[in-house]
Amino acid sequence: MSHRFSFIAFIVCVIVLSLFLIFRGGAVTEPEGASSYTQAPAQVTTLMLQPERVVLIDVFPGRVAAYRRVEIRPQVTGIIKKRLVEGGTEVAAGQILFEIDPDPLQADLETARAGVTRAEGALAHARQGLARAEALVAENVTSRKNYEQAQNELTMAEANLAEAQAVAHRRKLDLDFATIRSPIKGYVGRKLADEGALASTSSQTELAVVQELDRVYVDLRLPATKLDGVQSAAEQGLGPVEILDADGKPHPRPGTLVLSDVTVDPGPAMPWSGSRWKTPVSDFCPACMSARDCRAGFCQMRCWCRRRRSCATAPARRRSWW
Repeated sequence: MSHRFSFIAFIVCVIVLSLFLIFRGGAVTEPEGASSYTQAPAQVTTLMLQPERVVLIDVFPGRVAAYRRVEIRPQVTGIIKKRLVEGGTEVAAGQILFEIDPDPLQADLETARAGVTRAEGALAHARQGLARAEALVAENVTSRKNYEQAQNELTMAEANLAEAQAVAHRRKLDLDFATIRSPIKGYVGRKLADEGALASTSSQTELAVVQELDRVYVDLRLPATKLDGVQSAAEQGLGPVEILDADGKPHPRPGTLVLSDVTVDPGPAMPWSGSRWKTPVSDFCPACMSARDCRAGFCQMRCWCRRRRSCATAPARRRSWW
């Protein structure tokens, strides 16, 4: 019995000793593995940075405005007898738009011409009187005072004739102004004065509006922080300005930056800048992006311009810092 107990105790001691040696060996080898891992060479990736010029693109909302907009107003007062155009039609420079009743103006012209004839007769009579006064003074028949009076009458007659001719010329201009023509080539607006209406020089309402749309302005509204960059891009000629339609597609004709307004919106501090395009009228309409995209006469468009800056780029990752 004691031998059996001793044998079991021996086996247990052997097992405990084996486990002790196993765990001790693992604890000793673990720092060696950690040190070997920390001493391994690190893998480093290097990139070559090269300075180059990059293009920065800014997108701004804008509105189309006519290159020229002329308000047709009368220069004489009268009743509109004829309206020779309709709203939305294209007109040429010098084309007749309205005709004011010319009869009262023609009567004024005839009156002025009669005044010219009367002044011419008075001038002829004054010349004859001066000739008689010169002859009488030479024979010492009349006084020097009568001769000077005849000279004054001739001078006054000449002045009256010049005044009458000027009045007649003014009445002739008024008669010509009865025919109202378009000063530019463009498109007539929708609102037109009707036949029979009174055209008055003191009226605040125009008879018609003609807009030139072969070339247009695009007014861009941009933050004040962007204004310097856009102006420097325009001065350096670093790229055109392009217009994007509602689908984001660029217009085939680029524009140029031409001016910036000195007026700044006090709310969001956004100044106005103008760009100019040459484009067919079918592409744009004033205050809209395109004729098919009009919404109650107001639409917006996006315009973008290019600006270049020097920076260092990393080609592998396609990132840039400046």
